[in-house]
Amino acid sequence: MRTPLRQDEELIYQTRKHWFVLIIPSIIFILLIVLSYYVYTKLTVIEWYHLLVPIFSFFYIFYKYSYWRFDLWVVTNYRVIDEEGVLSINSKESPIDKINNVSYEQSLLGRILGYGNVRIQTAAEMGETSYINLSRPRQLKEALSRAGEMYKEYHANRQAFKLADAVDGEIGEETKECPYCAEKIKAKAKVCRYCKRDL
Repeated sequence: MRTPLRQDEELIYQTRKHWFVLIIPSIIFILLIVLSYYVYTKLTVIEWYHLLVPIFSFFYIFYKYSYWRFDLWVVTNYRVIDEEGVLSINSKESPIDKINNVSYEQSLLGRILGYGNVRIQTAAEMGETSYINLSRPRQLKEALSRAGEMYKEYHANRQAFKLADAVDGEIGEETKECPYCAEKIKAKAKVCRYCKRDL
């Protein structure tokens, strides 16, 4: 993944389209190579421009493979990232807290080979987003559910800690600011309870 992670962001799951999307490009590549070989066996003299077809074939299959390799869907504890592009990068993201529902579907062949479609409904303007022919769609759905639970748990703990800080402040206990995450913690604390770093 080429999209940089934010502070305290963890990668939970990463997937891409199933390998079967490379079957047609591979067949085209093989046909071009076989056709080129057949033509070259019939020629008495091979000129430089006769090599353009096999060179194009290799560039074609390399580009298709690179595009497949860099076409990623990534789940973190903050967001879902849809990233694609070979020389350039096109990245879209959906915040975890905006995801309302996740569903997936697999045909019989998809269950055998391990691919399917995933639909994500969000509260954002984009509404529903569909990801087609993904590898291991069930694992992606489970990763999204796990990320949502982690996000809710993190913010629930954060609110509880802030409430505890407010109570501590009311009874006069000394506090200080964590130099890493800027949250208020007890003055005698050795480890920040928010970012878990040693002080």
